Amino acid sequence: MHRTSKAVFAAALCSLALPAASQAATKDVFAGFPGAPPKSMPKDANVAAFFPGTVKIAAGDSLRLQPTGCPAVTVSKAGDVPSFLSTLEATPVAGAKDAAGAAFWFNGQPTAMANPAVFFGAKSPATFTGKLLSSGFPMGPGAPKPFVVKFPKAGTYTLACPLFAGMEGTVTVLRKGAEVPSAKADMARARQAFKKALARVRKLDKQAAPAGDVIVAGPDAATGEMLYRFTPAAKTVKVGTPVTLTMSTGTREIHTFTFASNLKKLAKKAEGFLGAPAAKGQGPALDPVQLYRSEPAGTALSYDGANHGDGFLNTGILDDDAGSPFPKSDTVTFTKPGTYKFLCLVHPDMQGKVTVTG
Repeated sequence: MHRTSKAVFAAALCSLALPAASQAATKDVFAGFPGAPPKSMPKDANVAAFFPGTVKIAAGDSLRLQPTGCPAVTVSKAGDVPSFLSTLEATPVAGAKDAAGAAFWFNGQPTAMANPAVFFGAKSPATFTGKLLSSGFPMGPGAPKPFVVKFPKAGTYTLACPLFAGMEGTVTVLRKGAEVPSAKADMARARQAFKKALARVRKLDKQAAPAGDVIVAGPDAATGEMLYRFTPAAKTVKVGTPVTLTMSTGTREIHTFTFASNLKKLAKKAEGFLGAPAAKGQGPALDPVQLYRSEPAGTALSYDGANHGDGFLNTGILDDDAGSPFPKSDTVTFTKPGTYKFLCLVHPDMQGKVTVTG
């Protein structure tokens, strides 16, 4: 998603050169890359992890949270991680139709929206009082800005990215004036941890495509390393062959596998995945046509290139989060020869194709 800029990295390095008192007062924690990613790193890679993953400060000190691999960061009581999604039960989906004018099955289902408690952020610098704090999602172009949080009370608290399930860090706040590791020592740990993460990314980059008639979003690792691609990006199967479309085991991301006769038009539509807030105090609603599976649960997916009038077929959101309502995989059977293109509606640069032979 977002890679840190050289300017951000330089600022972090400069902070290490400050006198010891200032160094102890504010420490940097990166929600993603702890510095500029090396040129050898795949351009479609991300690391959904905190660097360092654990940090100790004294009561009254602050953390400067740098969202370099995740668009937002939350601070909460230990283990109390908020969800990115919430639902509007009182405002169900209505009027959703396909290109042929037929109503989609999910009319009447709950409208999903971004949780306003995490989507809209507190002003930086902020003070953590025990209630959830969020940096908020960026509202315009450019990288998210650092989020500074002061911790006045001793305790153990959780840092999280609300978008990536399992992306968490721990901040331990000791009594005021307590001796804690230096910011320089913390950054050394962060760089060492990232070095290991980078090695895992490079291993993923060389990983072979899954055996059989399977296409995976990724591959990704359970430790947070992710590749924004489909593997294989091009697959050939015979008519009538079921193809499994799946997430990587343990991934922290969400994706869709979405087919259409006009992929360029579909990619444009993906820009509206998040709509406008339905009402004051609510988060932006998610487009139900993109969020939900195009066919009812339990209905087998079959594809001939003309589904719903414009070749639309969608798995809906997939993930590998045990706490979410979404499945990990789906299966589609192609009933007619042809070359069919697909993309991820959450990350439309992720694209692939299936060639079906007779």
